[in-house]
Amino acid sequence: MTERILLSPPRRAFAKVGKQGSEGKIGNAPVMNQVADESAAVIQPARRREWPIILLVVVVALAYVIRTGTIPIRGEEPRWAEVAREFVESGTWIVPREQGDVFLDRPPLHVWLIVAAHRITQSWDVWTLRLPSLAATLATTLLIYAYGRTFLSRFGALAAGLAFATMGEMFQTGRLAETDALFILLLSASLLVWHWGWMGGWPTTATWGIAYALVGLAMLTKGLQAPVYFAGTVGWYLWLTGNWRQLLRPAHWVGVGIGLLVVALWFVPLVHELGLDGVTSAVEKLSTYRLRWKTALALRHLLIFPAEVLGCTAPWSLFLGLYCAKGFRRSLTAIQPHVLFLTLGPLVAFPTCWFHPGGTTRYFTPLYPLLALLIGVAIERCAAADAASWLRAWWRGYFGLAAGVMSFAAGLAALVGMEVWQPGALAELPPQKALGYAGLFALFSVLAWSARAAQTMRQAGWGLTAIAGFMVASCAGFLTDLRLQRAVDAAAAMAELRARLPTDQPLVSFNHVAPLFRYYYGGQIAARPFPTSAADPFTGYFCYDWDHRSEPPQLPFAWERIGTFSLDRVRRERPRQYVVVGRRLTETPIAPASLD
Repeated sequence: MTERILLSPPRRAFAKVGKQGSEGKIGNAPVMNQVADESAAVIQPARRREWPIILLVVVVALAYVIRTGTIPIRGEEPRWAEVAREFVESGTWIVPREQGDVFLDRPPLHVWLIVAAHRITQSWDVWTLRLPSLAATLATTLLIYAYGRTFLSRFGALAAGLAFATMGEMFQTGRLAETDALFILLLSASLLVWHWGWMGGWPTTATWGIAYALVGLAMLTKGLQAPVYFAGTVGWYLWLTGNWRQLLRPAHWVGVGIGLLVVALWFVPLVHELGLDGVTSAVEKLSTYRLRWKTALALRHLLIFPAEVLGCTAPWSLFLGLYCAKGFRRSLTAIQPHVLFLTLGPLVAFPTCWFHPGGTTRYFTPLYPLLALLIGVAIERCAAADAASWLRAWWRGYFGLAAGVMSFAAGLAALVGMEVWQPGALAELPPQKALGYAGLFALFSVLAWSARAAQTMRQAGWGLTAIAGFMVASCAGFLTDLRLQRAVDAAAAMAELRARLPTDQPLVSFNHVAPLFRYYYGGQIAARPFPTSAADPFTGYFCYDWDHRSEPPQLPFAWERIGTFSLDRVRRERPRQYVVVGRRLTETPIAPASLD
C-alpha cells in the first residue's frame, strides 16, 4: 500500500477562471481538471480556518521581534535614523539631508516610516527605528502564505512562509532599520498581487493599478530596481503565455500612470526645491563608486555569487534542486502558470546581480519570496509522493541530513556547556545557555528524523517546524548571543564620553562624522571643512573619523584629546575605526597631538 500525505486543497485555487488567463496559451479549465484528477486520492476536506497564520506570526516574532531591543544599532541603521531626525528637526519631508547636506542615496519612503514610528513612540530607540522593517517582514511572510493558498494546500503555503521567514540571510535583513525589508515587501507584493489578480479574474484596471502603485512605492524606497524587475517579469510572462497584447491596452497604461503619479508626489517637490541639476549631481556623487569595475573581481563574483545565493537561502534552497529534473517539472502541469511566473522573477533579476561585480545577495533578496513559493511547491510534492517515489527519497534524504546537522550542533553546544571545548568566542557563552541550546538542537534533531517517515500532514508539519525552529534557535539565539558577548557597548561608551564634555558648548565635526557616533550623541553636530591653517577661526570642541589604515590627520593648532568612540562591531584592545573628540587649546604653541 502506498504512503501518502493528506493535504488540504487550495482555498481558491482555480475556483474562478480568469478572463486574462483564458485568453492565453495556458488555459485554466484543463488545469482545474488535472488538479481534481491528481488530488482526488490524497486530499481531505478543506477547513476554512487558516491556522498556519498563527504559526507564521509566532515564528516571525521569535525570529525577529523578541530580541530586536538587544541587538545594537549598526551598519547603515544609524544613518537612516539621523536622516529621519533631521526631517523632524527641519520640519520638511522632501529633501533627505545628512548633517545639513543633501543626501539622495535612497528615496525617503523608509525614512518617512521611521518618522511616523517616532511620532507614535516619541522615541529614537532601537524599537522605533526597526519597527517598519519588522512590520514589513511579517507582512511579506503573510503575503507569501496568502498568495500560496491560491494554488497550494495549507501545508504547501505554510512551507513557503516558513522558508522565507527562516532563510539564512533574512535573519540579518528582516529586522534591520534599513531599506531592504520594506523593499522586499513592496516589490514582491507588486509581482504577487498582479499575478493573483491576473489569475483570479480581477478587474484589469484594478489589477494593473494596484500593482503599479506598489511599484511606485518600491521606487520611493530604493529607486529604479523595482520597475526593471516588475516590467521584466510581467513582460516575459505575458509574452510566453501569448498575452503580450495586454501591455498595449488602456488598463495597463492607467496602471503605469498611477505608478508614475506615486513617484511624482515626491520627485516633483524635490526638483522644485533643488532644481533638476541639483538632483542629478547629488545622485551622481553618491552612485559613481558603484560603477567601478575590476576584471579579477568580476570573474571571482561570477564564480561565487550563485553559491552565495544558495547559501543565503539555506537550508531550504536544497529543494530548488528538484527543478533541475525534467520529470519533476512535468509533474507541475496543474500549476504551470504559477510556477512559470514564480520562476521568471528570479531569472529576470539574477543576471543584474550576477554579471556586475558590485552585485550582492541583498540586491537579489526582493525575489526571495518567489523562491520561497517555489520551495513550497517542491516540499508539497515531496511530502505527497508515493513511498517508493524518488521525490519521497529526496524528502527522506533532506530530513536525514538536517537531523545530522542538528545533532552535530547539539553535540558542539553540549561540549561548550560542559566546558570540555571552548574555542575563541564560544568561551564567552555561559555554560547554562550552551546546554540549553544543546537540548533545543537535540529536540529539533529528533523531530526532523521522525519527519523522514511522515504519513500525515501533521507529521510532515512537525518536520518543517523543526527546521524553522532550529534556524530560529541557532541564528536568532545562539549566534546572536555570541555577537552580543563580543559587541561594543556603544551607549555606555557615549555616556562616558559625554560626561567629559560641557553641556553648554556645541560639538562640531571636521567633515562628516560617522552616523553611529551622531546617533548615540543624540544632539546636533554641525559639519565644517577640515582646518588647514592655524588662522582658522574655529574654537571649542570638535570630532572627526579616523581609520587605522590611514595616517593620523595633522591639525594646524594645539589641541587636547578628550576621548575616543569605537566604531568597531566587536571589542578590541585598540579599535580599528573610531571617532576622536578633542578641544582646541588657546595656547600659542602649535604641536599636533598624537593619536597613540
